[in-house]
Amino acid sequence: MEPNVNLWTYLFVLCNCFVWGSFSSEKLMAELQLADMELADACNELSKALRSGVLHGDFNEKIAADKAYGSLLTEETKNLKEYEYIPQEIERNYTFLLKPGDGLLPEEEWNMLVSYHNDNEEIESIVKVPCSNNTEGCLFTKGEYQNILRTSRDVDLLNSTWFSWQHVFGASSVEYSTVLELTKKAASLNEFEDVASYWEYLNDFSGAYAKAREFWEEIKPLYLKLHRFVRTRLNNYYKINETVEIPVFLLGSNFGNDWSYIADIILPHPQLHYDVETFLKYKSLREVYILAENLTHATSLGTLGEKFWNNSRFNMTYCEPHIFSFCADEYSEVYDCDEPSWVTYLDAHETAFRIALRNQDYSSLMRQNLRYSGVDEAIAALGPLFAIESMHYHGIKTVADVTDESVKMTKLLLVALRFLPQLPYYLAADEWRLQELDVPSANVAAYWWKVRNEYQGIKSVSGAERDFLRDEYITSNKPYIRWVIRSVVLLFEII
Repeated sequence: MEPNVNLWTYLFVLCNCFVWGSFSSEKLMAELQLADMELADACNELSKALRSGVLHGDFNEKIAADKAYGSLLTEETKNLKEYEYIPQEIERNYTFLLKPGDGLLPEEEWNMLVSYHNDNEEIESIVKVPCSNNTEGCLFTKGEYQNILRTSRDVDLLNSTWFSWQHVFGASSVEYSTVLELTKKAASLNEFEDVASYWEYLNDFSGAYAKAREFWEEIKPLYLKLHRFVRTRLNNYYKINETVEIPVFLLGSNFGNDWSYIADIILPHPQLHYDVETFLKYKSLREVYILAENLTHATSLGTLGEKFWNNSRFNMTYCEPHIFSFCADEYSEVYDCDEPSWVTYLDAHETAFRIALRNQDYSSLMRQNLRYSGVDEAIAALGPLFAIESMHYHGIKTVADVTDESVKMTKLLLVALRFLPQLPYYLAADEWRLQELDVPSANVAAYWWKVRNEYQGIKSVSGAERDFLRDEYITSNKPYIRWVIRSVVLLFEII
């Protein structure tokens, strides 16, 4: 009996498909491994350039590195499009690079985006603003601006200083609305019909905004209760009479989204806060990071690493932890001030947890960074949460009995002051942008303050300041939804 030709043909094709599929899979895996190595090199270059910008106030090197990074993403995407069979076990990694977010923008538009963002970063790092008393030759820098907001208790000085600082931004020849419109094109290039779905995709959370709005309605009564309490304490302290909104310049920071800065005014029982501040007076910020590392080790996240300690610097003129991750060399370092305070104590713990998390895997860090993980942010936020709950672990002695009910309530209020104001700010930042993209307003800045007033219950001086140009997420078209997710997770600790 002669063999069935059709059967032999079928078997031949099947074998060839199997062999070719296996070869194609191995080739794709090699392509992804090579991409990870190239991204790791880009990670190093980006961190070196950012570090140079932070130190010297010149962000041209950072702009060049960002442009090169955009070209790399475009090339990687082009290389991966030729593959048709994608094994399930590497499909996620493949998709990360096939749809790398804003990196798919055409070169000219990508360059516009990164230049706009870095130009605003440069302005803030080098600008000097005339003092409020108009004294000749009197100028204040970013560090001095922060210090005034954080420590001054003079309403007029806070008002004029905050207002003056906002006017250093917005000098770019490119309008913000033009930059924001790039998100529509990025969404389309990543095969999404609208920006909200695109941003949810980048966060691996379909329906995230609907869920966030639902949760906000649940948490809003608690926020309004805290808002009313803080407003009353500020009214009593400053002898003012704000009945609805809180002036943003009274909240201790540029955006008024972390009320830890004014804990000394707000706490009904401030002894615990005073004890920590007293403890920190005799510490350097480097020593505070050592305390934070003790907690990352105790929670099985590991240490910050020898290279971290060899390369980090604690002598910046302003307090804002800058993390520089060198993926190819598998370590991160931080540049920060050396001014231990309640807020820098919390910031150091959050930074330490974030770095310890990065230390788990540098080989795929840049690929993972093409998405925005709310889970990673929630883990990082455990740092300040543990810092509040574990003062005794650090050897911080308190006058009050740690079992005292007032101490428990003080700790709970400290957690609320740190985290609860963040949620409405993050929501406002995303909702404002999504609404602007849907129906552009006549005045972008005025509408920004309208949305913030609705969510945060705060007000500015004129109602039209462009302080959003200081927000790196806004100027780089990144969504805040992962921070919303983080806030949702953490606020279950308060409720």
